Amino acid sequence: MLPANAELHKMVYPPDYGQDPLNGRMVKLLHLDVDIYWSVAKALEANWDRMVDGGVVLVDDYNATGCEGTKQALNEFADKHRIPIHIAKGASPQAWIIKGENL
Repeated sequence: MLPANAELHKMVYPPDYGQDPLNGRMVKLLHLDVDIYWSVAKALEANWDRMVDGGVVLVDDYNATGCEGTKQALNEFADKHRIPIHIAKGASPQAWIIKGENL
């Protein structure tokens, strides 16, 4: 169950041209599970400015076989913005970045 001040939005990227599915709202947690370079890269660029400081972008399949584009997109974005990437230990292929955390 979500807290009263939280909203869950399921979206497909890219959204229809000119639409803002979040109506200008800020984001604390962005979970990306899209598996390909283009979608990860576009979702990161489209949402980074709406992330609050301390907000987390969680990316599935970062180290998954067959999803190398996911890793490439996150690496390029993190390098461009000088953000450290946190990689889950164990069997999970997830990684995440935190807005406001810089190298």
